[in-house]
Amino acid sequence: MESLFTFARRHRLFPLLLLGPLSGLTGCPSDAGNAQKPGPGAKAQGKVPVTVAVAVRNSVPIRINAVGNVEPYATVAVRSKVEGELLRIAFREGDDVVKGQRLFEIDPSQYKSQVRQAEANLARDKAQLENARSQVQRYEQLRKMSFVSEEMMQRARTDVEVYAANVQADEAVLGSARLRLADAYIDAPISGRTGRIMVHQGNQVKADGNAPLVVINQIEPIQVNFAIPEQRLAELKSHAQGHQVAVSAEVAGAQGPRPAGELRFIDNTVDTTTGTIKLKATFPNKDRGLWPGQFVKVFVELGEDKNALTVPAKAVLTGPRGAYVFVVKPDQTVEMRDVVQERQQGEEAVIGRGLEAEEKVVLDGQSRLVNGVSVEIKPAP
Repeated sequence: MESLFTFARRHRLFPLLLLGPLSGLTGCPSDAGNAQKPGPGAKAQGKVPVTVAVAVRNSVPIRINAVGNVEPYATVAVRSKVEGELLRIAFREGDDVVKGQRLFEIDPSQYKSQVRQAEANLARDKAQLENARSQVQRYEQLRKMSFVSEEMMQRARTDVEVYAANVQADEAVLGSARLRLADAYIDAPISGRTGRIMVHQGNQVKADGNAPLVVINQIEPIQVNFAIPEQRLAELKSHAQGHQVAVSAEVAGAQGPRPAGELRFIDNTVDTTTGTIKLKATFPNKDRGLWPGQFVKVFVELGEDKNALTVPAKAVLTGPRGAYVFVVKPDQTVEMRDVVQERQQGEEAVIGRGLEAEEKVVLDGQSRLVNGVSVEIKPAP
């Protein structure tokens, strides 16, 4: 009977004979490494410290937030209708003026002369008209006695018509001259606040020049233009039926209560490029808290939700499937739960679905959490 080594050599099994005992002695390194790794369902060692808040039901205002731009209620660029030397400026830059207040005076001398000339022409033609009418009356008496021919009578009547037309033309010229004279004195067309004076005393002013003499902005009242997403339009229109929509504005750095106003205008078209619709609100602005050109936060008040479920806004995170929170269960483990956030009012988020009142949600430390992780609740700062 041949030996084991002779049999292995003849059948070419000698390498397997050597490898078999070695593997049995040394073991498999890859299997040993896998044995030390925790399974996918294993929980992390230790508890993650977190702070929590309780979901509560509150009375929350229903509000649309936007960013707006303050604009004057009315703006007038004051220009001269006549030309001449600017003789007088009757206000200072930045003054508040009232409608009808004298602002500028253009040299009126040439326009006074034109008025006097027009008045003289009118007086002359009126006298000629009266004389022509008297002539017609005399001719009518003489015509009865056959002392005046029909041709002379007709000529006298024609003279009356000519002089009457001249009088009408003179009255029109006189009216135009008086308007030009009045335009030499420029009064404020609206009440408001004046800006920088563009043309100073002594300069020659052109009629209807490109540069205005001054710009007046009406800032009491004042208006704010802003836009809201088209998704909120139906809600706004529903609330606006039958009563006025209240609007407030917040100026950066301002102290005290926010200025209150009313919604006055909803545009007739949604901007397809931005998906928003433009609105305009009017504010009394008695304290001058709003100033043209400012950017302000705008709050459109649509009522109040008296039973809204709220949590701090920083508890709500956003993932691929939408909004979610980490809920702390009674066994001090967390559950990642999808929620529907209806809106955010300040630092509070209003939850529509996915959460119940009195449940605890994690406020910070969410980056270290997954489903089933144990947590240690720290006191809120």
